[in-house]
Amino acid sequence: MERQPPPTILAPEAVRQRDRLVNYVPNNDDEFGENAHVRTDKSLGAWFFPAPSTVTFRWELGGTAEDRRSGDTLCALAPLLTCLGRTVDRVHAIGHTLATVSADQANGRRCRQPHEHDGGRWLAPAPGFLDLLNRRFPRSVTDEPPDFTNTRQVDYTADDMLRFDAPIAVFEMLRLDADKRLAFASRDLRQPAGMVRNAMLQWANANPAVQQHFGVDRIARLLQGHKSATSRERSEGGNFAVVPLPSINPPAFTADGWMRHVALLGFGLASDTDRELLDDLSRGLHGAEVHDNGAARGELRLLTPREQERGVLRHFLGPARRWRSLTPIVLTGFTRRGRSAETCLARAFAQQGFAQESMMNNLSALLGARPR
Repeated sequence: MERQPPPTILAPEAVRQRDRLVNYVPNNDDEFGENAHVRTDKSLGAWFFPAPSTVTFRWELGGTAEDRRSGDTLCALAPLLTCLGRTVDRVHAIGHTLATVSADQANGRRCRQPHEHDGGRWLAPAPGFLDLLNRRFPRSVTDEPPDFTNTRQVDYTADDMLRFDAPIAVFEMLRLDADKRLAFASRDLRQPAGMVRNAMLQWANANPAVQQHFGVDRIARLLQGHKSATSRERSEGGNFAVVPLPSINPPAFTADGWMRHVALLGFGLASDTDRELLDDLSRGLHGAEVHDNGAARGELRLLTPREQERGVLRHFLGPARRWRSLTPIVLTGFTRRGRSAETCLARAFAQQGFAQESMMNNLSALLGARPR
C-alpha cells in the first residue's frame, strides 16, 4: 500500500446528526490543583451513512507478479479489519481484485479523488511506513515514538465539487434580532473582516487551554499576523485571512453588492498543529457573537462542507468564460491611451503569480465585458 498512490473513495452522502446534543465530562488534562479536571462540553454529533451502505477504498495495483501477490494478501487480510479511525467506527471489510472498473459500480455513491498536498486532513502510508510498523509493534509496549513523516497528507474532493488548496471555513453572518443575515455594502470590506477578527481574538483569550496547547506565538502569528506575541512586526509565515464574500444568486448569477458571508482561509500553514488550530478556531466561532464598537451586531454560523462547496464557494472557484467584479477594483495603474483596463488587470494578475503572457492571450475571453 505504501508504494501505491492514495486510494480513490466511493461513498454515499453522509448526514450530520445529534449536532446539538452536548455532554459535559471531566476534561482530560495534566493540570493539578483547584482547576484540575474541570468539566468540558463534548458534542455528541457525528456523521452517519444511510443504512445499508458500503464504502469502497480503491487502489490501482500494477501488473507485476509482486503487485498481484500484494493484492491477494490485502484481500485475505481485509476480513480481519474490525474498525476504522476511532474504535466506535466498526466495519466489516471484504477485499476484491478487479480487472476493470465500470461506472455502474458506483451504485449511487459519489467518487472522491485524492489530492496530495501539505496540510491535507487524511494520512496515507508512504514508502518507509511498513518499516516503522515493524519496529513499533514487535511487542505490546515500545518506547519508539510514532513517525508520521512516512505518510502522505491528502484531501479528498468529489468529482462534481471544486478543489481549493488552502484550508477554508465559511460562515454566514446572522442578525440577533431576526432570522436574517447581516449585510454589508461592498465599500465596507473592513467592517465585517474586523468584526470576525475581533471574535477570533476573543475566542483565543477566553480559552487559556488553547493558548497553552498552541502557544501564544503561534496564535499571534496566525490570528493576528504578527511575528510573535511580543512583536508587532508583520509575520513572514502563514496566517488566517478573513475574506468577506459578496452574495451571488443562482441561476442567473446576479449580485446585489451586499456581503453576507465571510471565509476564513488558512494560507501557508506549515504543520499539522497549524491546521489543528484552524479547525478548533472554526468550531469555536460557530455561534460566536460579532461586535461593532462594543455592541453585539450578530452571530456566526459555520456552514457545512456541502453548503460551502455546492453553495457559496461554487460561484467563486468554478471555471467560467466571463469575469465580473462584484466589489470595487483598485487596479495597479491608471487607464490611459495605450493602457487599457484589460492591461492593468493582467498586470495585477501577474503580480499575484499568474503568467502574464497567458493572461493577455486569454483575457478578452475571460472578461466578456470591461469592468465597471
